[in-house]
Amino acid sequence: MSCTVLMSVYNSPHYLKEAIESVLNQTSSTFEFLIINNGSTDNSTDILKEYSLRDERIRVLNHEHADLGDALNFGLKSAKHEWVFRMDADDLMYPTRLEKQLSFIAQHPELKVTACRGIYIDRQGNEAGVTGLDVLTPQDCKHYVEQCEAIGFLHPGVALHRQTALDLGGYRSQFYPAEDIDLWNRIAEQGHLVFGQDAVLMHYRLHASSDIARNYFGMRDKFDWVRDCMRRRRNSQKELDWTEFQEFLKTQPLLKRLNRRRKSTAKFFFRQAGLNFVHSNQMQAGLKLCAAAALQPDYVLQRLWGLAQSRRHKTMSSQ
Repeated sequence: MSCTVLMSVYNSPHYLKEAIESVLNQTSSTFEFLIINNGSTDNSTDILKEYSLRDERIRVLNHEHADLGDALNFGLKSAKHEWVFRMDADDLMYPTRLEKQLSFIAQHPELKVTACRGIYIDRQGNEAGVTGLDVLTPQDCKHYVEQCEAIGFLHPGVALHRQTALDLGGYRSQFYPAEDIDLWNRIAEQGHLVFGQDAVLMHYRLHASSDIARNYFGMRDKFDWVRDCMRRRRNSQKELDWTEFQEFLKTQPLLKRLNRRRKSTAKFFFRQAGLNFVHSNQMQAGLKLCAAAALQPDYVLQRLWGLAQSRRHKTMSSQ
């Protein structure tokens, strides 16, 4: 089965060559590598031109700088194949990623979205833990929809059925940086199966200076908006726009608002603990972890248990 690998690039020269090489070195060679140059103003453009001349599988399309969702929608519309595999400009595919995910899709023809696990790495490529993955079976998918729980995947590890996404309007950029979660759940609500593959097939790079790291609480608000819209849709109610959702939050009782902030702060400290751990700052990691546990012990214990369970999958990377 042929497929499209879709990457959006905006001023990302530091790891771009490594990322491109990891795609070109796949054991499955029947793919197009569609790269959207999302208005880059640095030497990313030169790197892309160099590789496009070197390998005929690479197709670079220039796009005026826009939100990630808009760039990816442009890519979905331009892709040549039925299945589109996401990839980011600072991550790394394992050589067997396409082969194993394509095999998984062939075994589950009812799938419309799937994803793999990834190993967290720092700027230097040092490994530190494995990403979580909760939705692993058709039953998990149906349970999440029935319980109005949000399905979340490692976005650059996703394989997506192109026409299914386009039929629903693709990514909705207003939900950035949770536009991916919004899309997976809208697809699942249509009765399509959305579940992951329990295999580590990539390296996922964490940056302490990323937009999400700098604006974590804004990101959490967007994620909560996605979940609110999801629940309203599943209850046959009208979605709120961003302004309406913010006004809705203000109407919540004080204790509910404080409890929401408590949980968001706990998740912020847990994320900071992970970033510090990845970047070998163990003391700060321990302090942030203790702060998260003090605010929301059940969440921290659940995440730590999930991380401990997922570490066993690391050996799959060499299989």
